[in-house]
Amino acid sequence: MQQREIGRTGLMIAPVAMGCWPIAGITSIDVTRDDSLATLLAAAKAGINCFDTAYCYGYDGESERMIGESLGDRRRELIIATKCGIHWNDERKQQRDARPATIRRECETSLARLGTDYIDLYYLHAPDPQVPSPSRPASSASCWTKASSEQSGSQTSSLSRSSRSSPPSAQSLLHSRTTTCCNARSKPNRFRGVSRTTCL
Repeated sequence: MQQREIGRTGLMIAPVAMGCWPIAGITSIDVTRDDSLATLLAAAKAGINCFDTAYCYGYDGESERMIGESLGDRRRELIIATKCGIHWNDERKQQRDARPATIRRECETSLARLGTDYIDLYYLHAPDPQVPSPSRPASSASCWTKASSEQSGSQTSSLSRSSRSSPPSAQSLLHSRTTTCCNARSKPNRFRGVSRTTCL
């Protein structure tokens, strides 16, 4: 299957990606674990190599766990995108929390669920009104650098934002579902640098 680069990241993905919210079975009808695992494997065999999931896809991370279980032996062939900043409370209602400590914790949990030592694309899932927005791109980079490089046993190698025709606002840099991402690796515990790239 033909592949395309995500912006200037060097990450090559097929034109069709698989969104992995439905396999969690929260809002989809008649979803079974076996069918979800089979769907993931069939997608990979068909040439789809990008799988988009999130910390909150499933009350206990079922989506990330099934990706790790079904596709773990294909990890080096895949681009896994996952997101942080939303979790379920005890009443199974979504809560937003984009504090650096939460991002670090959710990143570590996602790595464990996925059974991998790196995440290709790591996004902030949604704005958190309780977390102040940085006013400059450099501030956004510093925030994500701190959230990932200070994390025990993790590493951030790049930060990117979506292309905009006007100067980016703090909201677009840090608090957008689709604009902020980074590459996170669980070892070694050092920060290799931030590269400004553009995700299209």
